[in-house]
Amino acid sequence: MLTVAIDNSDTVYCTNAPVAVSASVSGGAPSAVEVLVDGETAAWLTAPYQYSFDCAARPERSYAISFRAHNSGNTFTSPAKQIVVDRSRPTVVSGPFLATDTEIAKDAPIRITFSEPMRQAGSSSLSLVTATTAVSWSQDQKVLTVTPQEPITPPQSFVLFLHPEFFQDLGGNPLAADATRQWSWTVPALLHTWTLPKYGEGLSSLNRPAFARDRSGRSVVAWFEYTQASGAADVYVHRSGETGSPLLGGPLSAVTGGDSWAEEVQVAVDGSNRPVVAWTEKASGELQVFVRRWNGTSWEALAGVPNPITSAPAKELTLATGNTDLPAVAWTEVDATQKARVYVYRWNGASWNPVASPIEARTSTANALYPSMVIDGEGRPVVAVTEQGSASISAAAVWRLNGAAWEQLGSGLRPASASADATVQRTSLALDAQNKPALAFELSTPGAPASADVYLSRYADAGWSSPQKVDGPDARWPSLGFDAEGSPWVAWEKGNSAASLSVLVRKAAGNVLDATQEQAFRPMFPNGGKGAPVFLIVDQQQKVAQVVTRQ
Repeated sequence: MLTVAIDNSDTVYCTNAPVAVSASVSGGAPSAVEVLVDGETAAWLTAPYQYSFDCAARPERSYAISFRAHNSGNTFTSPAKQIVVDRSRPTVVSGPFLATDTEIAKDAPIRITFSEPMRQAGSSSLSLVTATTAVSWSQDQKVLTVTPQEPITPPQSFVLFLHPEFFQDLGGNPLAADATRQWSWTVPALLHTWTLPKYGEGLSSLNRPAFARDRSGRSVVAWFEYTQASGAADVYVHRSGETGSPLLGGPLSAVTGGDSWAEEVQVAVDGSNRPVVAWTEKASGELQVFVRRWNGTSWEALAGVPNPITSAPAKELTLATGNTDLPAVAWTEVDATQKARVYVYRWNGASWNPVASPIEARTSTANALYPSMVIDGEGRPVVAVTEQGSASISAAAVWRLNGAAWEQLGSGLRPASASADATVQRTSLALDAQNKPALAFELSTPGAPASADVYLSRYADAGWSSPQKVDGPDARWPSLGFDAEGSPWVAWEKGNSAASLSVLVRKAAGNVLDATQEQAFRPMFPNGGKGAPVFLIVDQQQKVAQVVTRQ
């Protein structure tokens, strides 16, 4: 029995030069050997069984070559191998990014796709301005991947050049003269990863959306919006990553009959990964608090949130769950003597209980306002409030539940350089990796012109750090968050005209430049302060919420 094998490699490429093809026969001496091209006899050979394939005489395509040996009336055929006649110059099918691409992630692959398999050129075959590179080729040798060797620090611009003398197809044809050889792009500081829809009038400075992230990394966004069709301002909750509509359930309202009017909304995700939404809505003539929890298919009411002062509207709502299934809500109400206190209630699994006594300002002439709240690792509510009063010095104070009473953490917070008439306004409370609170707050100073500044302070065993100015003037609505490495981030609204506002975000550690989103307002890190540098903004032109990531 004879065995016939072609000596050449599996596939041979050629243009015009002939290709020598040889075969080996073992197991005996054949009486004759023929060469088959695409199954048809092309020549009869004698030892040493060599054939010259005339590429110049053949049209461009792939040819199957095999050798067939004859012996005593039997035939023995080798496996076929390919000869590809290719005189066409390769070109570039696609480059790394389109000129219209603006949302380019810093880890997005940089790939160049060619029209046909290429000889594998190395890193010296190209230049990437502002970076050294490594290169790799796909298995089919059509796709070249370029990998920068230094970390990318957005915003960062790149220009990629191909050196054409290094690029040939497998037949040796050079790159086409008109092939694209240069690309430029910019990796932006901010990636807009999710734009929420608009159901009616859209969002304005009066209806700030709320933001949370679940344990799977999905974004949960809640907001209220007025629609002419319903004649109401209902609450909408969306979650990213849904196989169908991202809207969880339908529009939410606690008032039947369609004449609902929500005014504030907050959202969180509990320890069982269930979205929880709280909002204020006018009922019985006053703004009251309502809470719902998503059970996987619908919203269930966590009913009976108390109304501590009849006819007093609930204002400045905040919501927290921590890693528990027992959400807590807090808000401000003003009594008949015009005294403002912060009321905190917590769900016990069946009803709402007050958390200790209402939080009051530390002086009798001041009011407690602008609460922000988190639940710490031991399940204790921690609440920051602002103290304001005409006859007292304004400050922020942070309280933590200790048994059945509130205990103050450290002293009141205000910059030492602040004038006596400066007032602390909105606060944003978050916990670091060591379960220690940190606070971003807004300081308003009257004058001509008036100024608004954002400050940051962190709590440790020795007390609060001296508040450090983040930005000002015209800096408002601070939001504080921590990233996975434990670094703090602050986002805030900037501008002195409601018609032209910007959002800035800063990593408050290291030497990272601020990133700015023009025509945006009301930034917010995820509820609880985890998940930075992902945050939420309102696009001022589109009037919709957007989830944004600082790269």
